[in-house]
Amino acid sequence: MLNTTISKPYRPRVTANGKTRVMASERTDGDCNGCHTEGGAESAPGRIMVP
Repeated sequence: MLNTTISKPYRPRVTANGKTRVMASERTDGDCNGCHTEGGAESAPGRIMVP
């Protein structure tokens, strides 16, 4: 099992195929699905997508 500690706050990002999408704001929790719902909650643009 991998045990990794992430310093808070952090700024999430997704990298794929040489492109990166960075979240506009810093986060302190790991509940991505709390905001990244199908319709987008709490001003999130919806589901997390690859760049």
